[in-house]
Amino acid sequence: SGILYHHDSAYQEILIRELTRKTGEKARIFHTNRSFASGILEWNKDSPFDYLKEVMALTDLIKPKRILVIGTAWFTYPYQLSKLDYVQQIDAVDIDPSIKKIAEDHFLEEKLSDKIVFIPQSARYVINEAVKNGTTYDLILIDAYNGKTLPDELATTEFFAWL
Repeated sequence: SGILYHHDSAYQEILIRELTRKTGEKARIFHTNRSFASGILEWNKDSPFDYLKEVMALTDLIKPKRILVIGTAWFTYPYQLSKLDYVQQIDAVDIDPSIKKIAEDHFLEEKLSDKIVFIPQSARYVINEAVKNGTTYDLILIDAYNGKTLPDELATTEFFAWL
């Protein structure tokens, strides 16, 4: 119930639905492959998920200027980061090229900030290119889940050695 949008991309099944929390707040929830992937409160577009609140608090302590987000979490974290004055650029990597338009049109319901650079590529490819080019980041967040686990390509010793 409460389905706002449904789409099968080449990479995943996408479902956006609206629900009312116990507090009475309305939230928009993003499901991928029948699992919770992200969520925002409709009134302020903040995430109701505790882990993202903790990551935002940590981010505020570090005050990074350049951030890499692997797996966009449907742009909830990049969206919140883009509001921070000290953040200059957020490279948001996701293998599914369809998610930016879906997030803008049906989830956030607004265009992403110019601070957010969407890179629709494999995270391994992006990290490898960053290493080759000497690109560095002040903060890297891995939030790429396929259902309830990391994709196999991101759960290797080689991948974490690049970071």
